[in-house]
Amino acid sequence: MTKYADNAVLDAPLLAIASRASRLVALSAPVTTYAGIAAATLGSCPMAAADFSPPVDDPIAGRRMNVAAKEIVSSAGGGLNHHALVDDAKGVVLWLTEVANDQAVITGRLLRFAAWAISFRPPV
Repeated sequence: MTKYADNAVLDAPLLAIASRASRLVALSAPVTTYAGIAAATLGSCPMAAADFSPPVDDPIAGRRMNVAAKEIVSSAGGGLNHHALVDDAKGVVLWLTEVANDQAVITGRLLRFAAWAISFRPPV
């Protein structure tokens, strides 16, 4: 059975994230609703469209968009285990990612997030 998706179909969610993400939030829990963000926030930094690359082909990941490296000064202490891109204007969690290794965070410390990618695979 043949399956196909045009790049524009795969790019649409990537471009929506890039155009709407207003903050990167370091979290102590896997929060999927905007109402729960404040209670789990360890710190955040602003995001802009320039922090995202245009979508490109990736032979393994499908369509990929790179997210720029960021630094956040922690506003609370706790265990960092997730980070999210949020749209503050619409009150939405756009993308949630689990951190590979949980990290203990102390208030006032600098948290460094390496560049990372978001991708969507074509139908198989």
